Amino acid sequence: MSRAIWRAFILKCPRCQFENPEGIKFCGECGTKLERVCTHCHFSNPPQFKFCGDCGHKLTIPAEPSPRELSFDEKISKIQRYLPKGLTEKILSQKNKIEGERKQVTVLFCDMEGFTPLVEKIGPDEAYDIMDQVYELLIHKVNDYEGTVNEMTGDGIMALFGAPIALEDAPQRAIRSAHGIHQEMTKFNQRLREQKKKIPTLKMRIGIHSGPVVVGTLGNDLRVEFKAVGDTVNLASRMEGMAEPGTSNVTEETFKLTEDLFRFESLGEKKVKGKEKSVKVYRVIAPSNMRTRFDVSAERGLTKFVGRSRELDLLLDGFERSKSGRGQVFSIIAEAGVGKSRLLYEFRKAIASEDATFLEGLCLSYGRNMAYRPVIDILRANFNIKEGEGDNKIKEKIERDLKVLGLDESSIRPYLLELFSVKDRGISETLMSPEMRKDLIIEAIKRITLAGAETRTIVIAVEDLHWIDESSEELFKDILDSISGARVFLIMTYRPEFVPIWSGKSYHNQVNLNRLSNRESLAMVFDLLGAEEVSEDLEELILNKAEGIPFFIEEFVKSIRDLGLLKKTNGTCRLAKDLQELTVPVNVQDMIMARIDSLHESAKELLRTGSVIGREFSHELIRAVAGLPEQELLTHLSVLKDSELVYERGIYPDSSYVFQHALTQEVGYGSLLSNKKNELHASIGQAFEEIHRDRIEEFYEMLAHHYSKSDDTEKALEYLFKAGEKAKRTYANDAAIAFLTQGLELLKSLPETHERAKQELDFQIALGVPLIAIKGNGAQEVETTYARARDLCEQIADDSQLFQVLVGLRRVFFARGELLRAHELGEHLHRLSRGMENSAHLSRALMLLAETLYCLGKFARVREQCQQVIRLCDTERRQSQVRLYGTDALCACRIIEACALWYLGYPDQAVKKSNDGLARAQELSHPFNLAHSISFNATVHQLRRDVQAVLEKAEALIQFATEQRFPLWKAWGMLLQGWALVEQGNRNEGIAQLRQALEDYSSMELLFFPTYSFALLAEAYGKMGHVKDGLIVLGEALEKAHKGGERLHEAELYRIKGELLLIRGGAESKCEACFHQAIGVARDQNAKALELRAAMSLSRLYQKQGRKEDARTLLEDIYGWFTEGFETADLKEARALFEELSD
Repeated sequence: MSRAIWRAFILKCPRCQFENPEGIKFCGECGTKLERVCTHCHFSNPPQFKFCGDCGHKLTIPAEPSPRELSFDEKISKIQRYLPKGLTEKILSQKNKIEGERKQVTVLFCDMEGFTPLVEKIGPDEAYDIMDQVYELLIHKVNDYEGTVNEMTGDGIMALFGAPIALEDAPQRAIRSAHGIHQEMTKFNQRLREQKKKIPTLKMRIGIHSGPVVVGTLGNDLRVEFKAVGDTVNLASRMEGMAEPGTSNVTEETFKLTEDLFRFESLGEKKVKGKEKSVKVYRVIAPSNMRTRFDVSAERGLTKFVGRSRELDLLLDGFERSKSGRGQVFSIIAEAGVGKSRLLYEFRKAIASEDATFLEGLCLSYGRNMAYRPVIDILRANFNIKEGEGDNKIKEKIERDLKVLGLDESSIRPYLLELFSVKDRGISETLMSPEMRKDLIIEAIKRITLAGAETRTIVIAVEDLHWIDESSEELFKDILDSISGARVFLIMTYRPEFVPIWSGKSYHNQVNLNRLSNRESLAMVFDLLGAEEVSEDLEELILNKAEGIPFFIEEFVKSIRDLGLLKKTNGTCRLAKDLQELTVPVNVQDMIMARIDSLHESAKELLRTGSVIGREFSHELIRAVAGLPEQELLTHLSVLKDSELVYERGIYPDSSYVFQHALTQEVGYGSLLSNKKNELHASIGQAFEEIHRDRIEEFYEMLAHHYSKSDDTEKALEYLFKAGEKAKRTYANDAAIAFLTQGLELLKSLPETHERAKQELDFQIALGVPLIAIKGNGAQEVETTYARARDLCEQIADDSQLFQVLVGLRRVFFARGELLRAHELGEHLHRLSRGMENSAHLSRALMLLAETLYCLGKFARVREQCQQVIRLCDTERRQSQVRLYGTDALCACRIIEACALWYLGYPDQAVKKSNDGLARAQELSHPFNLAHSISFNATVHQLRRDVQAVLEKAEALIQFATEQRFPLWKAWGMLLQGWALVEQGNRNEGIAQLRQALEDYSSMELLFFPTYSFALLAEAYGKMGHVKDGLIVLGEALEKAHKGGERLHEAELYRIKGELLLIRGGAESKCEACFHQAIGVARDQNAKALELRAAMSLSRLYQKQGRKEDARTLLEDIYGWFTEGFETADLKEARALFEELSD
């Protein structure tokens, strides 16, 4: 458009002060309609007028508009055209209270094709006159579906559905609005043609996208400001740019939320400016014949009908009464998603073969301003009127059916035609008031209903009365009052917040639907997943999220499936990976947010404040945080209770309030902006500290939670550490890890200072023990933690905590079988402890050395070290040492010495010492320490080959380790149990369990006593005759032992190898060599127990070779050494063999 068109003087917008060229009607900056108000008569003139069109006065434009405070009515008038009915008052009345909030919305961009050429062709005056009419059309169609025009774009609009007031079905409304716009534009073009205007056909391009936005505060100019989060608005704009004139394009997000409610054409993936990945685009063709989500579900196939058999029976009983001429009314009442529509659907199926007419009307969420909307549905069904049929056909069907019913056409037909907007309906427009017209319409429908019921039972179902229009509500009240003696069965469904205008009748029954039980919910889940079983974590996730609401169950299952988070094995459905957080499905979120937005703003803000506190909040706490006068607070809480969003527990003022549904709290919390959340979390933390200052430790976890979500980093770190330490004391290792890890993440946000390094060191050291308990000693996370702690000790030159750090690092190497490195660190710790003159540190260092020496096969030295520890620990029995390291030095030394005693040939002393250590562990009641003691106590019994005792101890260990989540000790219990099963004859099961235990150790990066554990498996293979497998296991064990330096059960490896070679029928010389090697290793270690076993194997070989005297002599020497344990399996076998050789 040339500059000449915009010549002359500047017109300044009275709202934003933008300077606009003469000749335009709307401000180019803010979209405000421009006017020139006559200073003489105050008449509003178009901007191009030079003289007043009312009084002829010359118009002047003041340099600055005179500021004047608008009255409330003027404010209403100013913005009414941009907002749906009723929303304007709500926004303005709450103007000073509305703050930014996050919303899930659907954005609609609408733009006229070819506006600039149109202006050039017909001139700016006529073009802007046309555009003014188009704006009115666009705004009207947006408002019809309760959308909000957020921006006037010059030749189009941007509208939002779901903000500032949330809507349950915003995407559907946006598409219906777009469809309505195209239809209205077609009619508008027709009117222009009828006016003989030579204007090209005007078409709109529309783009729609659903996603999050942030709704900002209201400006002084009364406009609602919206700021997009991410690219929600931009993507809608891109969709509009891609749309062909006269069409609407939507993104995949909007398509998925409205699929089957409309017919779409896929346009494939398109490159979109600003987006790395292509975007799937769909063109809207037309609405489908399905109007609700339930219609879509029914078309696709419904889930199993569960938990409503009693309610269905009640409806069927009422229907039977209606059939006998006793009219009945049933109200099905339940919160959203609980199953009102499904119950009605099942009832309709149940009476399908009955001689009854079923008529159904639906109240739509956007239909409150559509008079008689559900009534028209019912009449369409009654007269079989199809969508799109012309006036003549409608007249014909109505007249025919009225004759069948024997009703007077002249008194009924005009009012039915009125409802269908049929022309020439025969009603005098001048002689009848609107009230009279309404009464006659109601009377006509009532007469049709009662007349129809004379020939067969009439069932009228009206769904979702909480969205009903006033006219329909009055009509159904009249019908309800008239059917007590008729064969009419009236069913109405609505939510608890709806209060009917009719009073109770004896024939009016209420059916309240409750949420499903866990058992009923799981029946739905199994059906939805097509699974015979569901894993415990998946079951817990769905039950906790959905809380018995069928719609929520369906949406969460669909969401999990769509995200590819499910896998099915052997009929069992489970999560494919761990879920930290599952986003609330959009349909569920919209439903909940619509309920929240229906509240008065003050009550809504109180609910959102409560959502920051948690699922439950005390009266005392909400009062402190909200800062409201008591009476005002009670009023708002009463509103929340009446809305059934929260319920009260306890007696005021010691009461607390609980969200009826966890998702209500989640959605309320999610609607707050980050800065508001931070502010509230800090306030809650301060309130907790003040209210509970005398017992603050009880609330460390809550304080850690709230301060960590605020901007008070110092407080957050303080309470995260205290909460982690508290969790460690109560052995809640998962919680301890979570708190301490969160603290470490928070520390990364601070500048690198000496103080920060000291804080991090405290957190890293505290994290070590719970990590060991959950992940195992050899886990990479454990090494990383202690390695970082050692670096920090060096960085801040702090040796005071170095001992504890090196203990943790040494445990990693020990667990991985890197014994030489572990022993070096043990020696280092020994030197450190002697320099510190700290008996607790010294006893710990000696215990760790004893542990390493035990694995190296130096059993005599193990006893010496353990005796020193026992002497030191007699007075050192503090719980703090157990919490610090996870094990008690005295317990550990007793059980290590017990095992060493068995190897040294004292099996009875071994079991006694082991029992002493176990008793000490039970006395201390520290779970990890107790599991450690049970494990080695069971090991002593295995070394003694006491099968029954091992079974009992192993089973107890597995159960305890599972409960406490100690994978290390659970695997050890499985190993010992596997050995016992083999000994009992359950060899396949036992071997499978032995293999599983070793695989579990491998997954935990552990090489735990390989000579011992692999020997058990190899010997088991030998008993099955699987020599090859046994030899492979032995080879692997010897390789690992030589690499790490472990020699604990080395003699047994050589002995078992000889036995396997004998089974295979190998050269006896090789077998003999293996047995000699086993005896040699055992003698080097002074391991009399292992020497006895090797001597028995060699003696049997000598006996087989006829060298009976050699066999007897060999066995006599070692058997004669023993002074105890003669009732153990090894010594009993040795005695029996010796007696056999002596015969």
